[in-house]
Amino acid sequence: MKGKRNRNQPEAELDQRPVEELFLLHLRYKEARLVETGSNQPILLTDKDTAWVVYTGRIDLFAVQLAHGQVAGPRVHLYRVEAGQALLGIDNAQIGGQIGLLAVGNKETTLLKLPISRLQALSQDKEFGPAIVSMLERWVEQLSNCLSPALPPKDCLNLETGRERVVASQTHASAKRSILWIEHIEGKSYFMGQPQFTVNGQGYMPLSAHTWIETIEDCRIQAQSTASFLTHDPTWSALDNFHQLVLQHIWHTAQQSAQADKQRLQDRLTSNQEVINEALASLAAPLVLPGHRTLTGTGQKTLLHACRLVAEQMGIPLVEPPTHRVNGTNLDPLAEIARASRFQWRRVVLKGCWWQLDGGPFLGYWEESKQPVAILPQSAKSYVVYDPVTGSRIKVTDEVAERLSPFAIMFYRPFASQVVSALDMLKFGFYGRRHELQTILLAGLAVSLLSLVIPIATGLIFNTIIPNAAQDQLWQLGFAMFIIALAVAMFQVTQNIAVLRLQGKMGIELQAAVWNRLISLPASFFRDYSAGDLGNRAMGINVIQQTFSGQVIYAFLSGIFSIFSFFLLFTIVNNWH
Repeated sequence: MKGKRNRNQPEAELDQRPVEELFLLHLRYKEARLVETGSNQPILLTDKDTAWVVYTGRIDLFAVQLAHGQVAGPRVHLYRVEAGQALLGIDNAQIGGQIGLLAVGNKETTLLKLPISRLQALSQDKEFGPAIVSMLERWVEQLSNCLSPALPPKDCLNLETGRERVVASQTHASAKRSILWIEHIEGKSYFMGQPQFTVNGQGYMPLSAHTWIETIEDCRIQAQSTASFLTHDPTWSALDNFHQLVLQHIWHTAQQSAQADKQRLQDRLTSNQEVINEALASLAAPLVLPGHRTLTGTGQKTLLHACRLVAEQMGIPLVEPPTHRVNGTNLDPLAEIARASRFQWRRVVLKGCWWQLDGGPFLGYWEESKQPVAILPQSAKSYVVYDPVTGSRIKVTDEVAERLSPFAIMFYRPFASQVVSALDMLKFGFYGRRHELQTILLAGLAVSLLSLVIPIATGLIFNTIIPNAAQDQLWQLGFAMFIIALAVAMFQVTQNIAVLRLQGKMGIELQAAVWNRLISLPASFFRDYSAGDLGNRAMGINVIQQTFSGQVIYAFLSGIFSIFSFFLLFTIVNNWH
C-alpha cells in the first residue's frame, strides 16, 4: 500500500504508517477474530478483558444508561472512531451497571476482536509497541475530550515526562501536548477540580491537553510517557482506574442533565398554570361588582398612589383594577393597573445624569426597600421624588439618584375612549408641551423683532448717515447689525431645536397611542386587513404628524413676522406723510 510521498506529510507519519498497517494485518491473521457489525448490531463495551480494533469503516461511540445489562435510555454521542483505532472494554459493575459505552457501526464496518491481554503482551514487542502506544493514546485522548470539551485553566502548570516535580497546593497542572501518565508520590489532587474525583498515589492517571488536576496540598508528581507507562504497568491497571473515572463522570453528567430537564419541566408547568390563572381571571373580570374595584394591601396602595401621581402629570385617567386580579394571584399589579387604565408601559434605564434632562415623569423604586415612588420633573433640568409612604418630596441629586433603582417605568398616554378626530390628535400631541411651545414662541418673537431692525437701519443710513457723511455712525451701525445677525442666528438655532424636540415627543406619544388603540381593537377588525397594510397605515400617521406639525409651526412663526412687518409698514407710511 505504498504511494507517492506527499510533500506536506510529516516524516514521522510516513515512517509510522507501514508499521500500523503491518500491525493490523498481524492482528487480522494471527491474533484476532474478524467481526462484522452494522447499525443494527451495536456492541456494549462492558467486558474489560476484551478489546476491539476497527479494521474497516468507522464506529460511533455512545454513552447509554443500562438496566439489567440492556440499553434503557437515550444515546449520548461521544465521538467517532476511525479505522486503525482501538476500543477497550470497561467494567461498569463498580457503578452498579447503570451506565456503559455502546459502539455502533455502519454496513462497511468490521472489527478485530481479541483478548486485551494480547494487546498488553504485544505492547512489549519492539516492532508493534509503537502502534499500540498510538492506539492507546488516541483512546485516552478522545475519552478525555468527552470529559472536558473546554480547555484547561490559563494558569495551568505544564508537566514534563521523566521528571519528578513538586507542585504547590491550589495549583492547576496539565499535559502540554501528548498524553502523560502521572503518579502522585506524595499528596492528593482533584481531577479537573471536582472533589468527587480524587487522585492520590494509587497508580497512574493519564492527562491530556484537555484535562487537568488541581492539587489540594503540596504534591510530588512524576510524569511518564505512554511507552514508559506500559513498561512500568504491563497489566494496564491504571487504565482501569481511568475507565472507572470516565464512567463516573458520564453518570454524574447524566444525573445533572436529568435534574435540569426535570426542573425545566417543572418551570414550564408552573408557567402554564400562571397563564391559566390569568386567563381565568380575565374571563371573570366582567362579573366583579363595582363596589369591589379597589386594591387592598399596603404595597398595592403605595403602588397605586405613585402611579396616580405619574398618570396625573401625563393626563392619563387612572382606573383601579379589580381586587381579585391582584390579590391572591401571581399577576403583576402594575400590569393590571395599566390594563385597567388602557395605557402601555415599558422599563427604562436611568443612566448618567438623567435628572438633569427632560425625560418626562417616571415610576421608580428605592433600591434598598423596593418601594415605588413617583419621579416627577420639577423643571426642564430637575426632578423631584415623591414618596407615597412618607409623603415627602425630595429633589433628585447625586446622592438621591444612588438610592434609586437604576430601572424605572415609563407610561405612554392613550387616546380617549371615543372616536379620535384630527383635531383631537393635534390636541393630544400638544398636551404637556408648554415648555417647547413657549421656547418656540419667544424665539420667534425675538427673531421677528430683531429682523425689523434691518429696514429701520436701512432707512437711517440713507436718510441721515449718508447725507451727513457720518462715517463713525456708519461703523457703529454696522457693528450693531453684526451683533443683531448673531443674535438672530442663535435664536433661530434655539427655535429649531425646540421644534425638533416638540416633533420628537409628539411623534413618540402619537405613535404609541395609535398602536395602543390598534391592538385594543376586537379580533373581528383584523379580518379585513393584512398585517403589512395595518403597519403601513399606523406608521403613516407618524409621517403625517411630522409634516403637518412642522408646517403649522413655521406658518405660525411666519405669521408673527408678517404682523410685525405690517405694523412697521404703516408706521413708515405715517411718518412719510
